[in-house]
Amino acid sequence: MDLDPEDALPKSGMVLAHIEELAQQRTMSLEFRVDERLGRLILVYHDGEVTCFINKCPHARAPLDWIGGRCLDPTGRYLQCAVHGALFRMSDGYCVKGPCYGDNLESFPVIVEDSVVLAARGDGSDRTYKPLDE
Repeated sequence: MDLDPEDALPKSGMVLAHIEELAQQRTMSLEFRVDERLGRLILVYHDGEVTCFINKCPHARAPLDWIGGRCLDPTGRYLQCAVHGALFRMSDGYCVKGPCYGDNLESFPVIVEDSVVLAARGDGSDRTYKPLDE
């Protein structure tokens, strides 16, 4: 059985967050489970825009976030990998410092409609997805 974590990412139309909450927190770590697979995303609110990345460092392949879901560097300007400290731009996931300099976080498509952030993945999947905290 293939246990690719990306199979556990949400299908198109799933509500990921309310924009007001995301704007306050600036970043949110989300986890999704399908069978034994665990998918992770990081939502980012920066300069009035919402971006989303698969929560996996291109260097260590580990989740970026610290305990409690924090993933901003001390300046609040970059996403920071908890393992080796790599820094990524919030706008496009480009690594500006660290062992994966020049690489990018993998983006995940989202849209904002009626003050909610929705997954915009058009993969035709009919699996039932739910956040872990439900």
